[in-house]
This record gives sequence, C-alpha cells and structure tokens, in this order.
Amino acid sequence: KEAAKPAAPRPALTTEHRELEEAGGMGRAKPEHGITGKSFPMQTLGKEHSAPKAKSHWVDSLPPVPRLLVCIGGVFFFYIVHDYVQEAVFHVEGFHFGWFMTLFELGTFVVSATLQLRASGGSLMEARSSASRYCLLTLMIAATQGFGSAAINYVNYPVKVVCKSSKLIPTMMLGVLISRKYSFLEYVAAIALCIGVVGFTLVDAHVSPDFSPIGVLFLGIAVVGDALTANMQEHILQQQKRPVAEMVSVSNGLGMLVVLVVCMVTGELTGAIALCMKEPSVLGMLLVQAGSGYLGVGFYLALVSGFGGATAITVTTCRKVATIIISFFAFPKPFDMMYVYTAALVGGGIWLSVVAKRKPNGQRS
Repeated sequence: KEAAKPAAPRPALTTEHRELEEAGGMGRAKPEHGITGKSFPMQTLGKEHSAPKAKSHWVDSLPPVPRLLVCIGGVFFFYIVHDYVQEAVFHVEGFHFGWFMTLFELGTFVVSATLQLRASGGSLMEARSSASRYCLLTLMIAATQGFGSAAINYVNYPVKVVCKSSKLIPTMMLGVLISRKYSFLEYVAAIALCIGVVGFTLVDAHVSPDFSPIGVLFLGIAVVGDALTANMQEHILQQQKRPVAEMVSVSNGLGMLVVLVVCMVTGELTGAIALCMKEPSVLGMLLVQAGSGYLGVGFYLALVSGFGGATAITVTTCRKVATIIISFFAFPKPFDMMYVYTAALVGGGIWLSVVAKRKPNGQRS
C-alpha cells in the first residue's frame, strides 16, 4: 500500500525560485546585468530568503541592442545639455563660482538618487557594508567635480573637455608605481594623449586672452580624481553589487559636505547666493545643468554595467567631440587649426587605449 501511494506533488516554485533554478541549480544565483561573478549559496527558501536585487537602471530590462542604443542616446543628449548649460552659466556676468556649482549639482544628485532608491524599495542603511569604499569615493568625487568646475574660470571650456579625456595617463602612472605591466599599444596611446593634451593646452594659451596656468593645475587634479573615481565606481557596482542609486546618493551626499566646507572657506557660498537672488535665471540654469548631469550619469553607469568600460569610453569620447564642436559654435572664441590636429591626437590615443584593452580572442580584458 505504501508503494502504491502517489508521490506528493512538488510545491510550486515562485518566479524567484525558477530564476535561481534556471541559473544552474537551486544552489546558485544568476549574475545580474550580464556580469559574470562568483556564485553564492542560496539561503533557506521561504520567507527568510531575500529577493534578488532590483535592476540598477530601468534600461537593464531591455534587450541588449535596444538597451545599448538607449544608453548611447541618453549619454549624448543629457551630457551635451549639461555641458552646454555649464558653459552658459560661466558666461553670465559676475558668475565665477565653480565650487558652488559643484555643491548645487551634488545636492541635486543626492535628492534625486535618494528618491529613486526609495521608489525601488531600497534603503541607505544597507550602504554600511561598503562604508570605507564610499568614503574614498567621496573624496575623489569632490576633487574631480570641484576642481573641474573651478578650472572653467581660467581656461576655455574645450580645454577642460580635452584634459578630462586623458585619465589614461594618471591611470598608467599609478600602475607603473605598483609594478603593473602595460602593452606597447597602451604606451603609444599614452604618448599620443600626452602630446595631444599638451598641444591643445598650448594652443589655447597662445590664442585665448583668458588662459591661466591655474586652470591647468586644477584640471590635472580633476583628471587624477576622475581616473580613481571610475575604478572605484566599477568596483562598487560590479564586485559589491550595490545599486546605482545608493552609490550616487551616499557618495555625493558625503561629497556635498566636503564641497560645502570649501565654499564657506573661499566665500563662494555667500557670493553665489547673492548673485542667484539678483539673477534668478542663474538658479534655473544650475538646476537644468545638475538635473541633466544626474540623468546622464544614470545612462553612463548603465552603459558601464551592461557593456563594459571599453564601450563606455568609446561612447563618451564621441560625445566629447560633439561637445567641443558645439562649444566653438555656440560660444564664439578664438580658433586655430592646431585645435583640430591636437584633438585628433587625443581621440586617436583614446581609441588605441580601447583597442589595447581587448584580448587577442576579441574579448574585453
């Protein structure tokens, strides 16, 4: 009689359990965003089992090709708007508050990211597991954003764009210090970037009456911070699997406090507030600049998370070329053909660095 009893029906699996089973058995979890990572043992099924993490960006639910096109379009549109408005603000008479601009932008990032995180059901309390890395990222973001914006007071906007495209140089310099080896092609790329950036800067120093070496110093600090920021962001997103909204909210919130201290010490806070009260349009421009910057960062991080750093670098390089062209047409400034030649060297160096990062079998290294 016992043998004749039918087997008890297997409990129906939830969608969550089916995804785990399809990923290679009930003991392994499916990697997110197409990023291959180490599998981890699944906890006891039932109420105590935590649900899979939500997608970090809404485009992650799209098929690969539409997702790539949407990410590229978002990066181009929002970053071009951001850069155009940023340069336009510095053309307003009396505005020279780069650190205040950074403070406003970081504040907008914090509010937007916190609202996005709450809407997705996340909590900032979970960020404690990555506290040390967020503190480092905070200092990097504060230096990158603050010095990058302040440099616009001393150099033309295209110089800022070109210099901030050369983060391969500090990345390789730091790598050499820790005995990291680079290929011949990467050294060629770095040399091309050095010649291009130096040449572009010298041309601007020759033709622009407003050029100051202080701007070059500020941009140098911003580029080093940018190189470190990109690596830390990629580690937090891909290795620690933290949500984009959480990373942006925490790192920019702490960075805003650092920049606020700088604004108070330099006197930019009171001067900028007085100008905004006198010219309310400046406040609106800062809001558009910060909002478009936040949306652009979201698409950029989705691009990095879904398609890798090489694809993101290629897309942002093309976007920066468009930004430089728009800058020369929208805000007339002295022009020299050497701008074109040296910018081409920078673009070539970036392209070589992307090629060098690919393995011989065509996979990204």
